Formats: sequence, structure tokens, C-alpha cells
Amino acid sequence: MDNNSNITEITVSFLASEADDGTKEDESLTNAKWELAIRTVLCVLSLFTNGLAIVAFAFIPRPLDCRNYLYLLINLSIVDILGSVASFLSSLNYYLIKVNVYKWIEYKLQYLMYFADVGFAIFYGVSAILVLFMAITRYITVCHPFHTRLLVEKSRIFLMIAFAWAVAILLNIPLLKYYIDGSSATSAATIISDYVISSFFILVSITTIGLCARVFVETRRLKRRMVMLYGKEYSREIIVSTDQNAVITTLLLTMTMLFSALPYWATAILYYREEDLRPVLGTVGEYFIKHLPVLNFLLDPIIYSCRTRDVKLGYGIILSSLRRNIAYTRKRLNSRNSSTISRDTQHFHLTFTDDDIASIATGGNTTVPMVKQKSEVVAEQNNVYLASPNGDLGQHEILINTDNMQGSVQIGTASKPCGERDLD
Repeated sequence: MDNNSNITEITVSFLASEADDGTKEDESLTNAKWELAIRTVLCVLSLFTNGLAIVAFAFIPRPLDCRNYLYLLINLSIVDILGSVASFLSSLNYYLIKVNVYKWIEYKLQYLMYFADVGFAIFYGVSAILVLFMAITRYITVCHPFHTRLLVEKSRIFLMIAFAWAVAILLNIPLLKYYIDGSSATSAATIISDYVISSFFILVSITTIGLCARVFVETRRLKRRMVMLYGKEYSREIIVSTDQNAVITTLLLTMTMLFSALPYWATAILYYREEDLRPVLGTVGEYFIKHLPVLNFLLDPIIYSCRTRDVKLGYGIILSSLRRNIAYTRKRLNSRNSSTISRDTQHFHLTFTDDDIASIATGGNTTVPMVKQKSEVVAEQNNVYLASPNGDLGQHEILINTDNMQGSVQIGTASKPCGERDLD
């Protein structure tokens, strides 16, 4: 209770002092609105792209056991979704503080701040470690192929995922502790988030880039050997289309994370250390720098979806299924429109072959498909008027069973002919 009261008093006093200047308050509220609006758009796009990627994984025809590395991509999409949500909550928390700090204290929304900031750091760390594991699996596959089967087993992949989450959580426990402790939270949290976590992230990124470079060099060497043994075309199909493409994909994911995180941390460090730069850095950070990490969550599924063959196959199956469903729906709608009785006029159109018409005219039964063929029938309740290109067969009063209007119509036994009547 004492710790919470300490951080509450500090927050109230700091924000209340800022609220004394009406112009500054209005400007900060406007910035908070813009930040929340931009972050909302980016988060919605990130949720859509990552959610669509997860659906594409489900449509991959071959079992995931044959491609266990896809579990890393699935978990990366889940982490990107969680990171996007945490980023949105962080902007929402900032906006609520600017609107009414006392309500923010009253409703204990500081816990929202804890989850948003610490969760964002955890999810970003998990994302970086997962990309590192992708580079490690590719390195083992190319440079130590005899150990590939042992490494890429499902149990090993799940162990990698659990290890990534454990490391990211343990690394951010001090940040959560200092947030809750109170008076020393600001300085300690700044040190952890801006120096410790950023240093760890840079180390992971450099390691990933080094592994990718090593794999790229090894694939070039293997390619030259394959050219000498089997020819250029075979080596291009086996080496370039698999290992090098996978390495480039991993490298793109790493560089996207690195270039989105470094400006964010550099701006945060300069903002707290250089007071003269705060006005400029504050404006740049509000409208651009703060949103770069969310942009990384948005770009991840786009990168691996465009460059991973299995994921592209899943997207292709989704599109094919949508096309078939649309065509089937249109066909059923057209069939219903051609065979549905109008409640206003009690008229509907059927189509008959010459054999169907002859069967009705002689008192027989027939089943009429909903496909236009040679002759037309206009029906008004139970009165049917027949016409044929081969000759007028007259008008007959028959019984029509319209219980099943989707595929065919059962025509009952014809009764006595009706009086002459023109066709509609």
C-alpha cells in the first residue's frame, strides 16, 4: 500500500504541475489523441495480417510435423498480436492520463501501464529470440546437416519456444519490480528498459546476423560444389530456392526488428539525458519514433508470407476456397431466383424438354430440372400452359409439387385440358 501511494503521489504531483499551464495541457492532450489514433490504425492492421497468417498455417496441406519450423512462425505471429495489443494499451493509458489523471488514479489504471510497458518488452524480446532460433535451425541445417534431424524435432522446437518466453520474462521481472516499488521506479525502469533490455536485444540481433552471414557463405560454397558435380540447373533448384531464401527471410526479419527498435531506444535515451533536445525529440517521438516497434509487428507476417513456400501455399488454398464458395453461392442464388414463386403474382417459370411435355400431355409424371432447355412453361397456381417448338400441345390443369424448389420440381398427373388461354 505504501509503495502504491508513493508512486501515486509522485504521478499526481508531476502531472498536476504540468496541468497548471493550460496551453501545455491542450497541446499534450492533442498529441495523445494523435498517438492513440495512429497506434489504433497500426494495431488493427497488425492484428489482421497476423491473424490471416495464422489462418494460412491451418490451410497448409502437409502436416506441420513435416515442417516443424512453422511452429516458430506461428508463435511469432501470436507474439506480434500480443505486442500490438500491449502497444495499443500503452497509448490508451497515456491518453487516459492526459484526459484526467485523478480518474486514472481512482480506477487504479496504473496496472494497465504495468501490463502495457512490461508486456511490450516481453513480447518484443520473445520475437527477437524466436528469429534467433530460426537462424540457428538454418545454421544447423546447412553447416551441420547430420544434426538436423535431432534439432528440428517437435519436442526441440517446443523447448525453444518455452526457452524464448522464459528468458524474456526473467529479463523483464526487474522492470516490473521497479514499477511496483514506487519512488525509485522512474530511474530504475529507465535504466532497465533503455540500457539492459536494449543491450540484450542488440546482442541477439548481432548474433542472428552473424549466423545468417555464415549460412549464406556456406550455401555459396555448397552451390559451387553442386555445380561441379550435378550441373548449374540442379544446384540452383536445390540450394538457392531453399537455404538461401530462408536465410534472406530470417535476415529481413532481423533487420526489420533492429531498424525499428534502435531509433526507439536511441530517442528514449537522448530524451532523458539531453534536456535541450527534448522539444525536438518529443515531437518526433510522438508522431513517428513511438510507432516503429508496432510497424515491426505489422511487417513480420508480410515478410515471411511472401517468402515462405508453405505459407504461400496456404494463402493459395484460402483464395481457391473463397472462389469456390463464391461461385457456389452465386449458382444457388441464380437457381433460387429462377424457381421461386412470386408472392405478388403467383407466377413462376419452369423449363421442360419435349419428352417432359409429352409425358404431361399424356397424363404421366415427370421431374423437371431447373435448367433451361427447349421449351418453357408459365404456371399460375395449378394451371400450367404448355408450348413446344414442335407444336402446341394445349393447356392442361395439373398438380405441381413445389416443396423442393432448389434442384427440381415434381409434376403430378395431368387432369382434363383447360380452356384456351394465351401464354403470358
